Amino acid sequence: MRNFHITMLNRLLVIISVLIIAVSCTSAKKAQKTDLENSKPEWVLKKPISSSYYYGIGNANMNTHSKDFQQIAKNKALEDLSSEIEVTIDAQSVLSTKETSLSFIENYQATTRIDVKNNLSEFEAVESWVNENEYWVLYRLSKSRYQELEAERKNKAINEALHFLNESDKALTYKLQFEYLLQGLDAIKSYLNDPLKTERNSQTIYLGNYILSSINSRLSKLKLIKAKNSLLLNWNNCFTEEATFSLQYNDIPVEDIPVRVKYNSYASQKMISDENGFVKYEAKANFYDDLPTKMDAWIYTSDLIKDPLIAELFEKEYSPVYMDVNLDKPYVFVNTSRDRGAFQEIIEKAGAKISPDSASADIYLDARFKTVSVGKSNDFYTSSCSIEMKVYNSDHELIEKKIWPEVKGVHTNKLSADNKASENAVKQIKYTWIQKLIMEHCRD
Repeated sequence: MRNFHITMLNRLLVIISVLIIAVSCTSAKKAQKTDLENSKPEWVLKKPISSSYYYGIGNANMNTHSKDFQQIAKNKALEDLSSEIEVTIDAQSVLSTKETSLSFIENYQATTRIDVKNNLSEFEAVESWVNENEYWVLYRLSKSRYQELEAERKNKAINEALHFLNESDKALTYKLQFEYLLQGLDAIKSYLNDPLKTERNSQTIYLGNYILSSINSRLSKLKLIKAKNSLLLNWNNCFTEEATFSLQYNDIPVEDIPVRVKYNSYASQKMISDENGFVKYEAKANFYDDLPTKMDAWIYTSDLIKDPLIAELFEKEYSPVYMDVNLDKPYVFVNTSRDRGAFQEIIEKAGAKISPDSASADIYLDARFKTVSVGKSNDFYTSSCSIEMKVYNSDHELIEKKIWPEVKGVHTNKLSADNKASENAVKQIKYTWIQKLIMEHCRD
């Protein structure tokens, strides 16, 4: 019994020792954490505010980014710093005078912020701080120096834009004139919020609005002119006809410019105007399909202006025009000694029309039935029937001959067996064969 008490006492002492050690470790950790918290510099808790400097703070987890935590923290600090640089919109700027959506303004500001960050220079690392997991860094940039550097960049952009304006004036083709203007606008893209008041040809202009107006004038004066008002798809042209549009600027043909054409397809096709300003599109159709009744053509701004932000400053489409499309269904005449109604059903199902006579038909079918009695068995008569089909065009020239194989018919009397065999023979002729026949021979 005494030994039992001694054992229990020993176990209790061990437990107490463990608890004391655990409490000590916890207290040590809490003390260490408190020390770290107390050692945090004030700028980690609250970003400095100054009339002389922009500040940016960045941090990175050293466990997650063990190799590049310093670069990540620096990038974040510069992003934070650039967000301090306010982008104001002047009343005489492109963004103010041009009606733009809120989403456009937000996209522009986001893009400008990226440009600001990428163009930041002469910033300096002020201080860094490390705890057990994180690395923190503080950067700053002199406001006055930034304004000096920004003024230099702005002047450089203005001079570059003026250079492209001069090149546009000297260019001999519409495309080159337009592309130089776009390059001029792209040069000052970061300053669309600024009026950019400057001198050109002894005249004071607001550069962004001046270039914007020049581009819009060239877009709005582009004209697509259709060669004729409508197309006619029929048997004679095999349901294919070419549509022609003329692209002009101030009545002068414009070459090498994309034009969108849409007909009988989900998406439009991009065509390029030729050296005479012509855009040609071949409208093809299957006569048996449901076809749209018009063809659309237009200038799609995004084909000319690849930068989506700049493209949004203009209309999405220019000079839309359409051409009516008419379809004449082909006429088919059937010469047959029997089952004319069944043949006509097949023709109509194929999407063609029934011709009242061979003279007005595009396709003339001459069907010859060959019916043979096979015999009688168990009070049932069996007959077989084959069809020889000759196909003629509108000039009554033989263009195809086909023999449909024998099929059988069974009935309790011979005449009904013959009729059944001929009915079954006609069933072999599918409407798709009629469709294929017309499409293959419409140009013969």
